[in-house]
Amino acid sequence: MNLFDKLLAKKLYIVLIAIFVFFSWYSWMMPLVADDFAWGHMTLRQYMAQGQFAGINDGRYIANSLMIVLAKTNIGLAFYFGGSLTLIFYLMYRILSKNIGMAGWIFTTLLLLPRVEFAQIYNYNSGFINYVSALIVPLMIILLAKEYILTFKAVKRNNWLLIGLFLLVFIFQLYSEPTTLLNIVLSLSVFIYALVKNKRVQGMFISILLGSISGAGIMFLSGAYGSVASGSDNYRNINIDLIQILKFTSSDIIPITFRNNKALIVSIMLLNIAAVIVYITKQRTKKNWLIVVLLLIDLFSGSILLSTLFYTHVALNLFISALFVIAGCSITLIRLPFNSKEWWLALCCYLSALLLISPFFLISPFGERNVFGPQLFLLLGSCIGITINQKWEQIIVRIGLLLALVSGLMFFVKLGCTTGYASSTNIKFLQYQLEHYRKGSDLAYLEVPNRKFLWHCGQEGNDYWLKLFYGFPQDRVQKVIPYEVWTKKVKIDGASKFFAQQL
Repeated sequence: MNLFDKLLAKKLYIVLIAIFVFFSWYSWMMPLVADDFAWGHMTLRQYMAQGQFAGINDGRYIANSLMIVLAKTNIGLAFYFGGSLTLIFYLMYRILSKNIGMAGWIFTTLLLLPRVEFAQIYNYNSGFINYVSALIVPLMIILLAKEYILTFKAVKRNNWLLIGLFLLVFIFQLYSEPTTLLNIVLSLSVFIYALVKNKRVQGMFISILLGSISGAGIMFLSGAYGSVASGSDNYRNINIDLIQILKFTSSDIIPITFRNNKALIVSIMLLNIAAVIVYITKQRTKKNWLIVVLLLIDLFSGSILLSTLFYTHVALNLFISALFVIAGCSITLIRLPFNSKEWWLALCCYLSALLLISPFFLISPFGERNVFGPQLFLLLGSCIGITINQKWEQIIVRIGLLLALVSGLMFFVKLGCTTGYASSTNIKFLQYQLEHYRKGSDLAYLEVPNRKFLWHCGQEGNDYWLKLFYGFPQDRVQKVIPYEVWTKKVKIDGASKFFAQQL
């Protein structure tokens, strides 16, 4: 076996290491923004005493505490960011029966997010911790159910494993409310399914159930949720008016989840095309005509979602979106053998997507970061059972996947090398000015490019939380040096000389 073959044999490890290294680097380069600064300015003692931030109280005790700690250590934040994405990829890979191509397809699609969702996921650490890393536990529950219930694999009793699972689930229950609710439903469903199917429940699933219930109990004991229910919360509210719910779904949830995310729609359509082609070429059954009709409906409704047709028409927007989702899910559930392991996994993924998005039909505010989980599970369900065997099909898929992946990663590199570098240089420049301050001179700021990809990032000199976090004065006179100007001068003179010239 030559070196190239050996590398291919280890491709999973290479991919996992690459994901970890690349995204740890990216997180290291990119600045804190908005709530990241606000949480980072607090101490754990202050948080435990106050239990809130900016007047907003919730039960996300672990996620909030984690942000308070990680905001103060760049290396810790980078490792958490890279490690979370690496683990999510690995869990998807295992759920998809070690199909690295399909796991890569999902991962690549989720890199090609629209601008605002991109900003709230990859450039907003508080949003990432709450809505991305929190997905580790529901993915883990689904994988364990696949390995030890759907296939009924025996596992030797290990008390440390049971304690570890309980603690892990308990901790992750204190991240965000949608995943907390999903984990309860998943763990309870898995418990009941194991009891009915196998007439017994393995200890690990009892630990998971106990961890999810006790963690949720701690979260929802927070008085914040009573305030939301009573309508006295100034930030969050509940809407129970059906007409308003339908209008909100049409005007906010559907655009943010689907219409704004062209890559997601195209990805699901391509997955369904590939799945139907594989299905009808392998089998000659009465279901062939039905699955082809469903594919045509899916392509028709998906094409409308890609356009601006019916965008503002509430009823038609809801109808077209429902057609796209129902047709796509039906294709998967029809092509998979009923009651097979894959069929149950696909159904579980689709229901997980629904459970993660459903609270926002009633509760606001709703933002782009809230749809990352539903999008991931929708893609995961659509990928289950897809195998590309023909050589020409593999070549097309690999070329398309490689082009999309390179495009996505190059954009990350661009942001890291421009926006990340400019942000860190700006902080060093401000600190230099304060250390060498001369009376009567202005406090200058460096322009940071691509700020639209940073969530709630104030203009240079007007970011209250950045100034508070780093101890910069709030009331100093400011001037901004354009990005093109200062980068040229830094390249010529070096950062230290450039800094000195500005005083």
